[in-house]
Amino acid sequence: MDLENGWAYRLLGMFGITHHLTLNDNCRGLAYLRQNDVPASHIFALNSNCLELLQEANSRGFKEGIRRLMHLFEISPHPLNEEKAMKPYFSGRAEALFDVAERHPLADRNLSELTGGSVRAARQAFATPIPLVCR
Repeated sequence: MDLENGWAYRLLGMFGITHHLTLNDNCRGLAYLRQNDVPASHIFALNSNCLELLQEANSRGFKEGIRRLMHLFEISPHPLNEEKAMKPYFSGRAEALFDVAERHPLADRNLSELTGGSVRAARQAFATPIPLVCR
């Protein structure tokens, strides 16, 4: 879940909120994900996360927060500057979510396709019954 959100944030950080990313066959965002070996089984969830984050980024409260920060740093309130100001925010969130070892030190990275594991390994791990010890 964190990694899917991380990829959604990375897409917004790379392409911004003005590009319409559909993650269909001819989408630049999908090409980027494929180049970075994101498994196809996660594309639907990524698209859903991207749409949710895009809706949040276009909300009045989020944009007002960006404008306040721009004002503090004396950046001209122009739509292009707003877009540029949002990109580091999205990129920073992505990097924080990608740091699995720091956020979840006990997580088994072999159980997720996004961290180098396989679907089969994850299914086997959850399919193996854990014996109950009754005393």
